[in-house]
Amino acid sequence: MVINIFYPSVYGAEKYVFRLCEGLSEMGWDVVVVTVDDRHSLPEVEAVGGFSILRVKVRERSFREYVTKMFAKLLAVGVLWKIEIFHAHDMLSAIPARLVAFILGKKFVLTPHLLSLERGTRLFAPDVSYRIQKILLRNCWATATSKAMEVGMKAYFPSLKVVARIPAPIRARGGVVTRRGNIVLFVGHHDERKGIHVLLQCIPLVVKRVSSAKFLFIGGKRDEISRWLRKAEELGVSDYVQFLGVVKEEELWDWYRRARVVVVPSTWEEPLGMVPLESMSAGTPVVASAVGGLKETIRDGVTGFLVKPRDPEELADKIVLLMKDEKLWSELSENCLRESGKYSIKRIARVYSELYSVLLGKRKF
Repeated sequence: MVINIFYPSVYGAEKYVFRLCEGLSEMGWDVVVVTVDDRHSLPEVEAVGGFSILRVKVRERSFREYVTKMFAKLLAVGVLWKIEIFHAHDMLSAIPARLVAFILGKKFVLTPHLLSLERGTRLFAPDVSYRIQKILLRNCWATATSKAMEVGMKAYFPSLKVVARIPAPIRARGGVVTRRGNIVLFVGHHDERKGIHVLLQCIPLVVKRVSSAKFLFIGGKRDEISRWLRKAEELGVSDYVQFLGVVKEEELWDWYRRARVVVVPSTWEEPLGMVPLESMSAGTPVVASAVGGLKETIRDGVTGFLVKPRDPEELADKIVLLMKDEKLWSELSENCLRESGKYSIKRIARVYSELYSVLLGKRKF
């Protein structure tokens, strides 16, 4: 596995890869993840979840330094560890991974989790990177996390062979809470793409009808939290909000279990959306924008509701509905638990295992 940012980072793509590695390891695959460390604060070699992590030290995430250092590391790892398949999980990592796979005569597969941005940096800057990618990725095998991502991949790279759509693996847990208070939970980056400003705008509309409602926000950096706290004060809803910052996975799971509803008010075309899947595994209905992969993850009226993006009124209506209609909430909660079984780590790992076996010529496609 090759990925730009990885453990202990806890956002969507990293969780996808981490859980996939766990599942593949349990199936008997020898898995190693090669990633970077620009803070120089993490061990160069680490064993977690039954697989190994190798980190490349870089001074900054410049295109040139990243590609050259990752290329050297992957070439050495490929030879010493006798790697058979190089699986890249972002468009930047695809460049050195594809080159090394070609040089060593090994297999390559790509699963991008973003197409337009690369953690705050223009994905195709400098422009030469895009031209290199188009050449290197010609006729390469790829998987998409959703139909929306597949459409984007084919638009940018028409020659890619998207052979399967494989969603995110979710860790199954027990102890679902059936009776809950009126907690509305937001999880993710605290920026406009994730629609946090839309959620804040809907809070006055919700608390007018459900005065006991509380809005919890998980994730975000310190300066982002300060910014949105000021916004909450401007809107007169600071008594109804709490910002928890980044929390450990066990605490996050606890909040999923305690929440009445999870809100994903994204304003951009989400490739997939890990939060709705995690929420459903806790039996918590989701209200989300009808954009990108969220339209595939959430079954409108079955596991939650899809609303128009940037519409605080409709968002508020659906939140209030799930707070006031106990029977509806229970039905959707049960549906969430059933639906989440499609995304188990074991199931997703088995799909990838079959794909790898086809790549290696061990079975037919």
